[in-house]
Amino acid sequence: MGNYSFYDYGDLDVTDMEGLKEWIEKVKTTKVYTDENFNYEDYKLYWERLILDDETVSFEDLTDMKLVGYWYDSFVTFLRDIACFIEGTVQWTYETLDLSGRVEFEDGKCIIETGSMEWTSHKAETFTEMPTLPKEITARLTARKI
Repeated sequence: MGNYSFYDYGDLDVTDMEGLKEWIEKVKTTKVYTDENFNYEDYKLYWERLILDDETVSFEDLTDMKLVGYWYDSFVTFLRDIACFIEGTVQWTYETLDLSGRVEFEDGKCIIETGSMEWTSHKAETFTEMPTLPKEITARLTARKI
């Protein structure tokens, strides 16, 4: 069965709304990661559960799911990829209340903070094995820094 995680809070700013909307559409219509061991359906589900309006994004519907404590490759890849379009913080609490997971998005990067008594920080790229960041996202990050 496993334990579930519940959305606590988020304070997010969209830095590239046009790019975010384009990427979500691409994820829905094109399999952007084709590795047979990668759970693309879960990756796609995370994008579909985002609450998006003209100016903001929310992770509120990414709740009651197996997230904290599991850190599936598809979820960590989603976090790494969305970091290219947003900045801020989001946090989930494990249903047993003994773990939390907080994610910081800054400068196109995602830092995952986990723990209860002792927190540790990890760059998404070192946390789990993930596919290479797509060229479209890399190009947008590069263009934003220019």
